[in-house]
Amino acid sequence: MKKIYFPLFFTLLSLGACKKDYSCECIVSQNISGFEQKSTTTTTIHDKKSKAKEECESMSISQNLGTLSQSASCSLK
Repeated sequence: MKKIYFPLFFTLLSLGACKKDYSCECIVSQNISGFEQKSTTTTTIHDKKSKAKEECESMSISQNLGTLSQSASCSLK
């Protein structure tokens, strides 16, 4: 009986423990009247890989405000 429960326990445990820390790297670019500045930011997301990727990519933005344009391109590392 123990031979059945022991592998079953570890199988269920491994299915429930899929959350890990993932790094989301964003390259931020700002352009003000032709002067461009770039920087990189990193955020840690603790979740399942598919959810972490979705959350990371949702941080990407692009906007123009007259002579100011900003963009952030984010991807999971």
